[in-house]
Amino acid sequence: MDYKRLNEIVKTSQIPMVKIAAELGMSVPTLYSKLKGESDFRVTEASKLKNLLQLSKPDFYEIFFEQNLNKSQV
Repeated sequence: MDYKRLNEIVKTSQIPMVKIAAELGMSVPTLYSKLKGESDFRVTEASKLKNLLQLSKPDFYEIFFEQNLNKSQV
């Protein structure tokens, strides 16, 4: 998971963290925890985040799955 890139997109989106957390059905502290990599996003949360941030499919896969795919191919 590319946490750095996701955090950059969240910041540039100008969507308040309170709104993002509410849309994902979680508290703001939980959202911060997930954005720092302390806990994982569920697939449903990642999908909602994709829609909320208007991520393209390639961006979505690169952010949420690219590293995992590369590690499993080694």
